[in-house]
Parts: sequence; structure tokens; C-alpha cells
Amino acid sequence: MKRSHWLYLLILLSIPFVVWAKLQVLPTFDDWNTLSQHYEGGFRYVFYRHDSFWRPFDELFKYFYSYHYQWFPVFSHLCILIGHLFNTILVFLLCRKLQFSELSQAVATAFFYFSPAVLATLWACDSMNQVYSQFWGLAALLAYLSYQGRRQCLAWMLCCLIATLTKENGIAWFFIAPAIAFVFGHIDVQRLRKHLFWAAVAIVIYLAVRFTIPMVGDYDDEYFSLDAPKVIKQLAMLFGFSWLAVDFVYLLHEPSRNLLFVLLTAVLSVPFIVVLFKDVSRWKQKGFLTLAASALVVVLPNILTNLSVMNVYASLGMFALLVAYNIHHISNVKWLKITFAGYLLAAIFIDTHLWFTSWQTSLAGKKMAQQTISDSKHPARKVFTITVEDDVRKLSSFCVSPCDAFGWGIAVMYETGMQWPKELRDSTVSYDTSAADIEKIAHRALNDGYDAVWIVKKKHVEVLEK
Repeated sequence: MKRSHWLYLLILLSIPFVVWAKLQVLPTFDDWNTLSQHYEGGFRYVFYRHDSFWRPFDELFKYFYSYHYQWFPVFSHLCILIGHLFNTILVFLLCRKLQFSELSQAVATAFFYFSPAVLATLWACDSMNQVYSQFWGLAALLAYLSYQGRRQCLAWMLCCLIATLTKENGIAWFFIAPAIAFVFGHIDVQRLRKHLFWAAVAIVIYLAVRFTIPMVGDYDDEYFSLDAPKVIKQLAMLFGFSWLAVDFVYLLHEPSRNLLFVLLTAVLSVPFIVVLFKDVSRWKQKGFLTLAASALVVVLPNILTNLSVMNVYASLGMFALLVAYNIHHISNVKWLKITFAGYLLAAIFIDTHLWFTSWQTSLAGKKMAQQTISDSKHPARKVFTITVEDDVRKLSSFCVSPCDAFGWGIAVMYETGMQWPKELRDSTVSYDTSAADIEKIAHRALNDGYDAVWIVKKKHVEVLEK
């Protein structure tokens, strides 16, 4: 432990800086949906399906914010960061439980904590479901490996159920825990079959309840489109974002493109991955295959529907255990230590840069909201927003357009203490829509009874009032 204590110390020393940095990031795009739910039907609506999702814990936070909006987004930021720290601790404890070497434990823990794959989750405001679904999943695995008999089953199933109610891909942990326990010699084949049977029963009961409870809103099948090229692309995204500490903002975001920094981060980080996986014979081992398969299974719903950079977080815990497994079986660790130092340097650089872009891109929403309030002659109760699409491509939550930071006008609701507007309706038009056509839409909205129309274009909001 003494030889690798500096990695744990580095994590501890980084926490105050990460807390400060995270609290600077303001809500953008999907973050604002947390404040858009008013729960006019009361507390019982927390436990209903919303659109096509059943995530009671998500809705509980929204219900809380509907009465305590001033806690947003600080409370979300702190919950997400605490969850990530807990997940880091669970990765460490699982490495110990699986009896990986001390070096394996330290490197896997640091890999999970500092990996650029966590950033879309860590710097966001609406990613608690990502963090805590993994937390309860990892807790389910640790409980399964730690206990025996009824205590084992009860703790495992309860944690899996909470993980699933937090986010749907948590359901995978019903199968992952027994599979890993069997392969690493914690249970025999008879107990494996028995527990897989009970896991299937639990899943059937969950699905029966899920599709029986009432649904609020319309069924949303936007994400449910499946084709082979899309799946291949999303698998490439999963492995690329999970393993390569390459600055993908400098690579993928055209206005920010800087191939020199892309090359620099690649040179620093890729050798570690090469050292980690160069022994191809290890790929055939049951432990390797089980951990790799578990990482894929837990993120499978996203691969088959729509995988975003944020979703990559779901599989990172299993990938971290795969890192530990590989290091445990490497005899000559000299180059491993050197290359991991390079990986860590690249990861910390990327973590800092992507925080800066997330912070900068989020400031536009607040400025636009303040400008809208200043340009309004009187508080508007009912507002129609016309958002003119930005022709610049965004990248996850790191580089969003000012329109997305404005959040269809919800940023104004937040700035006014949720006093006005009380009703928002939005419409999005193409960036090449003529000014005359936009004006027609605006006047039609005013004639339909809206108090004001906000025309949102790039960083400016034009206010039209009756």
C-alpha cells in the first residue's frame, strides 16, 4: 500500500478543487428540465411513469426542487460529486474483495476517479440517476461477494432494485453480481443457477409493476431506433471515451479543434492502454471476459437505443475492475507505472479543460436570462419562445449553444425566483428561417393570448410584448 499511497493522496487533495470547480458550472439544456416539472397533481405523481421512464428517485428530486428551487443546482452538484466519491470507494473495496494486488487496487481506483469518461456525468446537474444507479449496482456486487445465505440474497436484490428504480440499466446488476461471483470462485454452479432464476423472477415482477402503473405525459419513442451502423458507432464511442484519455473537445468540436493537444494527450495516454492489453492470451481468460461482458451488459440499453457521452459512466466501474484484473496479471510493472503516470497527466489536463468549457458554455444562459428580464417592460405570465437553431455543432454538455444554455426560457424562471413566467411554450426553427417568417410566428402567438414572445438567436433574446 505504501508504494501506491500517492495515488490515494492525489485523489484526496483534488477533492476541494473539484468541489469548487463543480459549483461554478451552471445548468444548461436537459439540466433545466429539473425545474420544469411543477407536480400540480401532488406528491403521488412522483411514483408515476413520466413519458416512457419510471425513475421515482429522479422525480423525488424534481418534486423537492418544485418547492425549494433556490437549492438548485448546488444540491445536485454536491449529490453527484458525493456519489462519484462513493463509487470510487466501492471500486477500491471490490478490488480488495476480488483479491487483486495493491498496485492493481490503486491504479484501478485512480483510473475510475480521474477518467475523462466521468466528465459528462460529473460536470452536469441532471446526472444523479447515472451516478446512483452505478452506486447501488456496485453496492449490490459488493454485498453479494461479502455475505452468505439469506443476507446475501436480500442485500443483493434490494440494491439491484434501487439501482433499477434509479435508472433502467440498473437491472443488469441482477445478473452481473452472480456471474462475477461464480467466475471468481465465490459461489458454485448450483447457487449460480438458483440465483439467476430468482433474478429472472424479480425482473418479471419489476416489469409487471412498471407497465401497470399510470403514466404522466406521452409515450416517448424518440430513442428507440435500432440499426447496425448506429450500434457499431455507439460501441466505438463507448470504447473510445472509456479507454482513451484524448481531449475529444479539441478533436470533435470544430470551433475548438486543436490537433496538437489531441496528439499530445494521445501520446501521453495510449501507451498505458497498450501495456494493459498487449497480452492477447489474457483476453481468453474467464475473469477478463466476464468483466468485459459485464461492462457491456450494464450499458446495453444505451447501445441499443441512444448512447451519449454521459451514459459511458455506467460501464466505467466494470472497466476499472478490468484494469485491476489486467494489472494483477502483469509481472513486470515498471513500464506500467511509467505509462500510467502519462495517462494520469493527460486525464487531469482533459478534466481541467473540459471543466473550463462546461463552465464557460453555461454562463451564456444566465446572461441571456438577465438580458431578457432587463428588456421586458413588465413580468410576463404566459410566454412563447422561438428558438432559432444554431448552425454550430454542439458536443454533449461541454460545448452547448447559448440557446441550450437559455433552456427554452426556463433560465428566466430561475432568475425571477420562479415568479414568472408561469407558462412557457417553445418552438424551434431552422437557422436559415427568414426574419419575416419568424415575425409571423411571433405575431400569431401574441394574437393567441401570449403576453410575450422571446426570439432566441445565438446569444441574444429579442423580447416582443403586447
